[in-house]
Amino acid sequence: MPSHANVPKAELPTNRVFGGVYLNYCTGYTITGNNFVGLLSGSGHEGETKVGITVNNSGEDNNDIYKNYFTNMFISILAQNINKSKFPLDGLKLRCNEFTTNEYDITVTADPWCSDLCGIAQYQGTTNVPAGNLFSKTGIHDFSDYNNEKEWIDYYHHAVPLQGESPWKPEYYSRQTISLHGTGVTYNEDACPSMSLELEAKNYFVNQYSMMSNSIDSLEAQIDQLVDGGSTEGLNQEISQAQPFEAVELNDELLENSPYLSDTVLINVAGKEDVLLTEMVTDIMIANPQSAKSESVLEALESRENPLSEEMMDAVLAGRDTVSEKEILEAELSNAGSQRELALNRLIDIYRQDTINSRTDSIISLLQNHPTLSAKYRLVMINLGLEDSIAVRSALDSIPAQFSLTGEQSITHDHWNEWIDFILELQSDSSSITDADSNLTTTLLSLSKYEDLPGCLANNALQYLSWTETEPHYVLPGDQLKNEPVRIKSGKEKSCKPQSTIKLYPHPASGYII
Repeated sequence: MPSHANVPKAELPTNRVFGGVYLNYCTGYTITGNNFVGLLSGSGHEGETKVGITVNNSGEDNNDIYKNYFTNMFISILAQNINKSKFPLDGLKLRCNEFTTNEYDITVTADPWCSDLCGIAQYQGTTNVPAGNLFSKTGIHDFSDYNNEKEWIDYYHHAVPLQGESPWKPEYYSRQTISLHGTGVTYNEDACPSMSLELEAKNYFVNQYSMMSNSIDSLEAQIDQLVDGGSTEGLNQEISQAQPFEAVELNDELLENSPYLSDTVLINVAGKEDVLLTEMVTDIMIANPQSAKSESVLEALESRENPLSEEMMDAVLAGRDTVSEKEILEAELSNAGSQRELALNRLIDIYRQDTINSRTDSIISLLQNHPTLSAKYRLVMINLGLEDSIAVRSALDSIPAQFSLTGEQSITHDHWNEWIDFILELQSDSSSITDADSNLTTTLLSLSKYEDLPGCLANNALQYLSWTETEPHYVLPGDQLKNEPVRIKSGKEKSCKPQSTIKLYPHPASGYII
């Protein structure tokens, strides 16, 4: 809900952080209409650690921080650890926020343990719907507008006028991990409308949910048809089995399917040194500008036994400032997913406040039909609150059959089973959490060590029982980007190992001369 928050000033020098809102392993939220003001005293506010909104591990879901106001903060919005997904490209979106005289407007960080999916959604805005944030442009730090220390971000901003200021385009930002993309959309007072929070808007959000679902289906079908010629597995197999005499034919096919090649295929291309010449690999990467923003693709290029030349690598890296047709479609898909998630969350809020007895049934129906992993866990929690053990077990056990869980997701699912077993055992004895015996509290202690939502729930339970006391954890920015996720060195900066022999590729050569 909208609010006005004064974030207090530290009276003495201290390492403590004074925070406004802290979201820990939360999802299904939209934060909008809040005003965060860092209180001043004396001659200045240097050295004070005031943070407006912190998002810690909101996971892979589409969540939104929209149209909030920040003044005199050390960090206005701090997004730390895992707040994004890989496929599809969902995650936390920061849109239409207004920043004034802050040391850092937006900062994206992570703990050392966070090695995968660290950061926020790659696409912040689209060519048609720019992100719309208004930056402080204080220049107190090199990255004071947008400091991203984790995975790549494509940031879409409104059109820049020939004359006058353009606060919607960041000036001090992490060029190593952020690509800025101007659009033809003009910024005006209607660019960021206030979000409807009225309960009477149910029909609007029902229609919005349906419309975004149709848009997602259409975009997914279009992307599936275009990416890798419609079959990633088939194209990958073709690359793996290609012989040297098929190099030209394979090269032509890959260029024909560009710029819609997936990272999986591009990694395979980078490693196919016995068939594809460095010139061919370079041309394919240039034809797919998204390759320059993929850590895994760049690592594959650097791991080649026969490396690309300095000029070739520079040409590939130039793709960081380009948006391919594939990326445009993916950004639109990501935006549609965000809008559908927003409609879902608003409908759940509306149904919760509905006076009709069937309100819980409406929420259950929504979550049953919503095609995301987190929705199924939310469904588990709804049924758990109803003390319907059969529905809880059914919902939880069906998840592995509905989704192809990654290794990490499978581990988290096991933790969910432990947490549910703990709660169901309490419910079966008509006990509360304060009645938990030593065996059950041991389960809590074990679960609380994990960096996932069940671990967070267990830790919350331990705090409720006064077994532990945990303060909010902040990952503050460093002076420089410490964990560079994307190779940003030009060819001129990289060291080349001297080659003791001359190697010719492909062997045998046939049908072409380079």
